[in-house]
Amino acid sequence: MAIEKKFKILIYPGLHTRPGAKFVQLCNKYESDIEISFDDKVANGKSMINIMTMAAPQNAYITVKVNGVDEEMLVKELTEWQTEAHKSKEDFDNFPDKHELLKVFKII
Repeated sequence: MAIEKKFKILIYPGLHTRPGAKFVQLCNKYESDIEISFDDKVANGKSMINIMTMAAPQNAYITVKVNGVDEEMLVKELTEWQTEAHKSKEDFDNFPDKHELLKVFKII
């Protein structure tokens, strides 16, 4: 049975470039299928092209649907996931090379 959760993206700039690639790597460790919805876009969570095309920014609300044998483990890892990123646009503008280990999502 599929698990569906709503998340708010906490990191800047959102699921773009480096964080997006890390998200895809995380999802690909699992057998389950993962689908992300943002606005009117739907993306395969295991496809970097899909994630980049979706372009979900910081503070966006996304819906994540996970279906498969290890769905509970994947959802648990996503709720706790941290990655190197920026807290805000100001941090990025002032310290572009300084990344912090930050929590990526907040469950809504």
